[in-house]
Amino acid sequence: LNRGMALAQTGAAGRAVADLEAAGAATSTDATVAGALALGWSETGRAAEAIALLRRVHAAAPVDLAVSMNLARLLLTATPATVRDPEAALALVAGVNDATGGRDPRVLATLAEALAATGRRRDAADAWSVAIALADESGSAALAADLRRRRTTR
Repeated sequence: LNRGMALAQTGAAGRAVADLEAAGAATSTDATVAGALALGWSETGRAAEAIALLRRVHAAAPVDLAVSMNLARLLLTATPATVRDPEAALALVAGVNDATGGRDPRVLATLAEALAATGRRRDAADAWSVAIALADESGSAALAADLRRRRTTR
């Protein structure tokens, strides 16, 4: 488990899968461990399994904002696209946005992506604008630039 988590934390989630599976992470209710395995699975073409794991962990801990965000991101970006669920992603990220008071630019960017994926283009544009403004206000030029880039590629 420790080696798998270390690999996942260094950006090698795909390489961490074997260790995490051997340690029983697939049945874990620990959000961090399950999140690492889900990321590894999604990176290695096992998105449906990753979604199922995160749904199970979310059901056990529905107030865990990190789990909600990880599940929402996966439901928006998973490959193949047939396992995506933009409406469920929108519900999850809207809940996180409410819980964070609408002041987290990363959450708002994901909300914008979910809104766009569900056909709510005008609302998505508004969410992108707020996300970028909040990133600018925070003084994080790198985050603001990243959000601007993401907005133009969506």
